[in-house]
This record gives sequence, C-alpha cells and structure tokens, in this order.
Amino acid sequence: PHRRDAFISIGCAVEHLVLAAKYFNVFDAVKLYHPDTNHPIAEVYFQNLTENRPIVFSLQPLMHTILRRVNGRGIFDNTAINTALVQQIHDILEKAYDLDQISLHYIKDKDSIKKLATLTGEGIKLAYRNPQFRKEMSHWMHYNLTKKRDGLPGYSLRMPLMISFIIPTLVRFINLGRLLAKLNYQSINSAPIICVLSSNNNTPLGWVHIGRVAERIMLEMQSQHIQTSIFAAAIEMGELYKEIQKVIGTDEI
Repeated sequence: PHRRDAFISIGCAVEHLVLAAKYFNVFDAVKLYHPDTNHPIAEVYFQNLTENRPIVFSLQPLMHTILRRVNGRGIFDNTAINTALVQQIHDILEKAYDLDQISLHYIKDKDSIKKLATLTGEGIKLAYRNPQFRKEMSHWMHYNLTKKRDGLPGYSLRMPLMISFIIPTLVRFINLGRLLAKLNYQSINSAPIICVLSSNNNTPLGWVHIGRVAERIMLEMQSQHIQTSIFAAAIEMGELYKEIQKVIGTDEI
C-alpha cells in the first residue's frame, strides 16, 4: 500500500544500470529525488560515450550475473556459507555505498531463522486472506509457456506445466495462503544464512537506497554460485515487523 517494494525495485534496477555503466567505464553520477518533485525518482548520468573506453574487468562476474540472477525457490542446501565470503561482501558494500542509514543483520543461528520463517508464513496467510491481494497476484502469475517478460511464470515457482495453466485462477478465487505459508516456511527454515536490511530512513529515497544495496548483495552472492531469495511478507503485513525487530535487536524498519 505504501509502494515500498516498488521503490526498492527501482533501487535494484538503478543498481543494474550503474554497475553496467561502471563496467563499460562511462559512469558519471547517480541522483535520487523525492517522488513529490518534478524529477523522476532517479537519474543516472554518463560520460565519455563517444570514446572507446576499456571495460572494467573486475566487474565482469557481476555483468554475467545480472543476466542470470533469479529468485531462488524451494529448499536450500544444508551447506554453511563461508564467513570470510560474507565479510568480503560486507567490505565491498561499505566501500561502495553510504551505510550510515542502513544496517545489515546476518542471521545464522537456527532458532532465529526458524522465528523469521514462522513470521513470514504468518505474513503470507494475512496477505492471502485479502481478496484484492489475491486478485492482484493472479494478474501477475503466468503459465510455463508464457512469452511475457514480467510477472511470475509457473516455472519460476517450480510448477508442473498443467498446474501452471490453472494456478492464476486458483490464486484468485481460493485462499491458498496456508499452503504457500508452509512452502515459504520450509524454504526459509532451510537457509544457512539470512540477511535482514533495516534503515532509520523509512522514506521512498531510503527504500531506493535499500534496493541498491540489496541487489548488490544478491549479485555478489550469485556470482559466487550461491542462490538467494527475497522474502518480504513479514515486513509488509500488519505489525509483524515488530517481531522481526526483536529477533535482530533493532528499532529500525
């Protein structure tokens, strides 16, 4: 309702554009604006477009990852994530972004992960009780053979072909919240690590900034062949976010 995820998504898209511009060595600057101004929410500026600039090879793994990054579904492997790798990515983030208004919380202990999985399941059940939410979701769900380049094709949800044809109708008219909550709970509960991003800047500009940082984390992880997935139900639904604050020990959103 507050369009928070929309602004976070814009931040993810901006991050792709900025990284690509840096890779081709034509990046100049990025400016963000409040949505109540006459400016677009973000402007990316380029330079040296008429010159034959050498590419920045250190960014090549991220360029390949941008083309193939997906939201991982299902059960994660029970394999610990190397602590040194997490620290390496965190160091990259500190150098590349202003983290004064963003906190990164890395959750590894199983009890906390289980609590976050439970809260996400509760958030999904809350969402799917709302007929308007189900109607909107059904609009974005497509069968496996779709040519559409947005939304949720059935194969991205690991859905068999025949079921993918009927799932949009099922989602619209039947409350599948309990089933989907169970599946998401199992997925989160299997994860070896969760990263929660919080901020003291709960504004559209803060959300765009969160999106940029979140996308960079996912790109860095997947460039190391570690699948990532996004879960937002416990943050967006009702006041469940207050329980997340207790788990990670913060009063930020």
